[in-house]
Amino acid sequence: MNELHLSLSDFAAQLNKNSTRPVSIQQTAPNQITAHYWFDIKLNLLRFSDSSLLFGYELPWGANMLVKLFSGINSKKFTLNTSDKTVFLHLDAFGVYRKQLAGRTIAGVELRNNTLIFQLNEVQAA
Repeated sequence: MNELHLSLSDFAAQLNKNSTRPVSIQQTAPNQITAHYWFDIKLNLLRFSDSSLLFGYELPWGANMLVKLFSGINSKKFTLNTSDKTVFLHLDAFGVYRKQLAGRTIAGVELRNNTLIFQLNEVQAA
């Protein structure tokens, strides 16, 4: 089993490449991060799949009302489900992580010291 360490500041730098407004991300509790964009978004790590992370989100009241206008947003990099208040983050859609995840699946994930630590399993050839 291999480990992949992904610092939240490095991940924010990846997000900032495609954003006109700066994004910052920091760990605020075990399995919880807060992203600062137009407003604070609290993200609670719920579970993982082969190459994605599922977060529950909490927004300030006004922002929550705006987001409810959308039934959901699907993109290559994330899927927002407003009815469940969840965000799937598709790590393999980010070029820098695609290479690191190639031939591997996420077997576990932990958030520690502003770093996501992934346990990765090699994919067995059929």
